[in-house]
Parts: sequence; C-alpha cells; structure tokens
Amino acid sequence: KNINCVIYAFEPSVYFLDFLSKVLINNKNVALNFINQGLGAEKSEKKLFLPYSLSSLATMHKLKDVNYPDEFTENITIVSLDEFAVSENITTIDLLKLDIEGNEYEALMGAKHLLEKRKINYIQFEFGEHNLVSRVFFRDFFDLLNDCYDIYRVLPRGLRKIKKYTTDLEVFDTIIYLAELKIMKHDSFH
Repeated sequence: KNINCVIYAFEPSVYFLDFLSKVLINNKNVALNFINQGLGAEKSEKKLFLPYSLSSLATMHKLKDVNYPDEFTENITIVSLDEFAVSENITTIDLLKLDIEGNEYEALMGAKHLLEKRKINYIQFEFGEHNLVSRVFFRDFFDLLNDCYDIYRVLPRGLRKIKKYTTDLEVFDTIIYLAELKIMKHDSFH
C-alpha cells in the first residue's frame, strides 16, 4: 500500500532468485531489490538443501525424514543484516519478515546492532519443525526479543500476546509470531 517503500528480498538460491524475479518483475508499486544472499549471524558460506527442484522447503537444517537429493544441493552465501544495513545505508526497518526454515534465530543474531538500537519496528518470524534440527527453542526468541518487543502469536482470528514465557510455547508445528517494538515513554527524550 505504501508506494514509497523499498523491499529487499533475500534469496540465497540462484534458482529461486531467477524464478522470483521473473514472477515479480512487473510489480510497479514498490522498489523491489533481490539480494542473492541469505541472512545469518555472520558472513559465511553454507549449503542449502532442497527435497526437490524449486521446493519452498529449502533449508540449511536438513530434516532426517526428508530426502535431499545431491542435485538439489546448492552452495550459498550468508550475510548479517547489520552488515547489509551498513553497506546499503539502511537506518530503520519497518518490517523484517523471516521465513527461512529454522535459520530465523541466526538471522536475528546477525541483526543484534539493529535490535539493540531499536531500529526494527516489526519482526514476523516462523517457529516450527526445523527448529528441532537447528536446536533453537522459542525460549531463545523470547529471551532475545522480550525486553524491547511485545511478542504475539499470529492466529486465524487475530493476535494473541505472549505475556510471559512458559514451556507450553515449545510447539514445533509451524507457528507464526509477530514482534512489535515497544514504545517507551522515555524514548521521546532521546
């Protein structure tokens, strides 16, 4: 809806990037920038595994019960969001949407400076089956975000605020969460 927005779409797979750019090339409403890198804690090289060509389940965290044929393995480049923001002179992010099959927490670790400076207004992230393999729990997200963000579980009929951490939040069916930057009264003095 905001015709002045700029979208940076990170896609580490060359194959997906080509597919997405062909599908979205005619979108005239936004400045859409495709970045052929994935997000993580730091700059690195990783392997991306796909169960089949152009699968939406591409992951760096292989599930044991899924077959990942060698022909659908790709070497990819990872960058931290902090590093990318500096290189592109990005000072604020309105919405950071993370759907990266178990690597969401690593991407947030690569945005520590932006998080600490409260430069990301909203974060949408998934938590699910791939977090079992990456060994990241909802507790990790809660501990990282709770001081500066209100965290909500996205439900079919709206949002449910997570007021405190409890172990029953460790549900490994895919769940979508929204973190909203808290507005503090003392912020107006800065």
